Amino acid sequence: MACKEPAKKTSSDIADEEIRLWQMCLEPLAANENLLIQLKRASSVIQLLCLLARKVLAVTATSVALERMFSIAKNINSKKRASLSCDHLEEVAHDV
Repeated sequence: MACKEPAKKTSSDIADEEIRLWQMCLEPLAANENLLIQLKRASSVIQLLCLLARKVLAVTATSVALERMFSIAKNINSKKRASLSCDHLEEVAHDV
């Protein structure tokens, strides 16, 4: 009788398994408890789900993109271009 290799799990199978494990262990989150702390405690069991949660729930700690946008707007809306309408200003900003 030939031995069969065990079927390899797909990423979808692993995700489904981790979600089931998470749901079995899930306790209601207290009002003052941080979801990320709860996920960190469970990270040894649901590794991929925790990795996904960190990526989705992470907050960018920089405002560089916002500052860049204001800088571009300042350069476009200058004294020389004071007669630009709001619509035209938006068009120019999208082109940059």
